[in-house]
Amino acid sequence: MSRSETVGRVLAIHRFPVKGLAGERIPVARIGRSGLRGDRTWYLRDRRSGMRITAQRTPGLLAFRARWLEAEPSGLPRVRVVTPHGEEWDVPSGRLLEELRRVSVPGADSPREATGLPVSPPMRMRR
Repeated sequence: MSRSETVGRVLAIHRFPVKGLAGERIPVARIGRSGLRGDRTWYLRDRRSGMRITAQRTPGLLAFRARWLEAEPSGLPRVRVVTPHGEEWDVPSGRLLEELRRVSVPGADSPREATGLPVSPPMRMRR
């Protein structure tokens, strides 16, 4: 017979649907082969340098809060971002990118899926 020993306790689970933006606290999570479902499914890229834009280099990103919504009937995930002014925009959204550029990320380009596939105008999600 084996004994089990408690080595820790989970106090909170946080998910960050857009890398670099503030995330959300969630009561339960689904974890699969690729990690926490809905976590870091999008990121921002600087179109001039090609580098990912992070909160470490651009702290103003943390004023934007991303929420992962259940998948649409098509199976594609939905992410919504709340701006510092309380406006809500689905990802991808040209209006959200305008707000990101204006407030904190002058070089922001289209969001890209974490897989690295580009989302080009007109913006759309790709698997």
